[in-house]
Amino acid sequence: MNNNQYIMDFLRRNRDNRAAMASLRYLLKPGLKMRGWQLIGKINGIGDCAIETIAGLYAFHPLEKTEGKYNFGDACRMLSLERKKKVDVKDDIDDIKSPFDRRFRRLLACDTREELCIHLVDVVRGLRDKDIPINFESLYSDIKYWGEKVREKWAFHYWSQRKEEENVSD
Repeated sequence: MNNNQYIMDFLRRNRDNRAAMASLRYLLKPGLKMRGWQLIGKINGIGDCAIETIAGLYAFHPLEKTEGKYNFGDACRMLSLERKKKVDVKDDIDDIKSPFDRRFRRLLACDTREELCIHLVDVVRGLRDKDIPINFESLYSDIKYWGEKVREKWAFHYWSQRKEEENVSD
């Protein structure tokens, strides 16, 4: 079992443990993250921003999608489309001004893993509010190996299929 699977297995086993999930959510709060260390210490996650973030996000929004090549760019695209239903955006110029598109570009602009982890919390809050699933295994790898290739993958999944989906929903 690789490290990614080991972490996800640990989180899935504890999914229904309300006390454990509450402790893991503290990992998302800089001044309180030590309250979750007891649990992630079991998976050697203390001080590892990728593990701490995944554990906290999973405890905050444990809705998963693991099949296919679904990644965080796909989840963000789904959130953007959900938000556009309320706004009625018609052309590409309005699309650039879309509040979520700006937030997504802010994610892509993160220089470091630590910066990315900070910005992910608000995006996942939006995904939770709309019941949009996350591929946590993929997200963990993306955080761990954050760089240009991950940015490109997310951008491709976010922007390449949007026009087709928007035309289908018209």
